[in-house]
Order: sequence, then C-alpha cells, then structure tokens
Amino acid sequence: MQAVKRDLSQDMTVVHRELEEVGERVATLEEHENARDEEIEQLQQEIICLKDKQIKIQVHTEDRENRSRQNNIPIWGAPTVTEEEDILAYVRTYARIDLFVGTKEIQQTLGDIDIGPCALSEHATVSITLNVPLRAEGPRPWRMRTRLLIRPEVVAQITKAIAICLEFNDPADTPISLSWDTLKAVIRRELKVIAVSDNKIRHEKRAQLQVAELERIHERMWAREFGDNSVHPISGARPG
Repeated sequence: MQAVKRDLSQDMTVVHRELEEVGERVATLEEHENARDEEIEQLQQEIICLKDKQIKIQVHTEDRENRSRQNNIPIWGAPTVTEEEDILAYVRTYARIDLFVGTKEIQQTLGDIDIGPCALSEHATVSITLNVPLRAEGPRPWRMRTRLLIRPEVVAQITKAIAICLEFNDPADTPISLSWDTLKAVIRRELKVIAVSDNKIRHEKRAQLQVAELERIHERMWAREFGDNSVHPISGARPG
C-alpha cells in the first residue's frame, strides 16, 4: 500500500512539474504576442508618418519642377485649352503679388517681369511690368480679368477650398512656406476647374446655337423647295 502511495506521489509530482512548464510556456507566448501587437502598432504609426512625409515631399518636388529657372515664375501645366481661357502663374519672390492672369499666348511668350517700388503700406499701389514680345502687325493685347472673382458662387467655392486646406494643413505641424505653397496650389486648381467648366458650358451653348441655325436653314430650304412652311425634322441632330 505504501508503495502504491509512493508511486502516486511521484506521478503527481511529475504532473505538477509538467503543468508548471506548460504554464511558463503559455506566459512566454502571451508576452511574445503582446510584444508583437505593440510592434505592429508601432509599425502602423511609422507607416502613417512616412506617408505624410511622402505627400509633403511630393508637393515640394512638384513645386520645384514647375519653377522657371530663368525668371523664377513657375508655369503650371500647359493645358490644351483655348486662348481666351485664363492661365495663372505666381511670382514666388514677392509676397504682395502671387497671381497674375493673362492669355495662353502671353503665358508662353513672357520674357521677364519687373515689380516697381512701393511704400510700406497695406493700401500702397503695386505696379508690375511684363516684357511681352510684340507681333509684327502690332502689340499683343491683354488685360486683367476679374469676371470669375465677381461671381458669388465662385468666391464661395474658393473660400470653402481654402478652409478645407487650412484644416488639414496645420501650420503648427507644417512649415509655413510649404503651407503657403500648398494653399496657392489649391486656389489655382479651383480656378482652373471653374475655367474649364465655363469653357465646356460655352462650347455646349455654341453647339446648340449651331444646331438652331442649321434648323433655320433647313426650314428655309424646305419652304423654298416645297412651297410651304412645314419643317421636315432633322434626324440625328445633336449638339457637338
């Protein structure tokens, strides 16, 4: 009987030892799992920071690529638009003048620009001189265009874009120069979108007028041919 008890005691000791080993392995695995979760969370934060840095570097790189080395005037994108559309650029050297508006023809042939002196006042007049080559038959006409900025819906759209840009580009976290360049890029994009939309509407109206003119010509030809005022419908006539 004592021998049986001794064997059972030894077996219980072995079982307790194995349970302790299993418990130690479980604790070790839990520690490794917690450490792995912390490492994954840290890597996710580093990925977010790297993406933010990539966006800032990309914006800065695109700005540098668009910069003119000759006169420090970046020309942003040469879109396939008509000459009457506004093409914007900004003078990076001076803070008082950031945008000027002209035709596509002027934007492509601009020589240099000179900013005249002015008094240190918020109401002082600032003058600029553009060196634009002349045509053989006479000077190239140009004028400042403000038709976009006098429309309330345009002002509201640009104001909203500025508010969103400032909300996601806190000067406390972003250098002020990069924030300013980003804001100007946002304004230029909004103006370009509005100008392209206006151009599309203008072409649609022009196409509708052309269709209406074709219908009038068709009506006159039909009346002259058949001697009545009935109009034969033009099949498939659609604005171009």
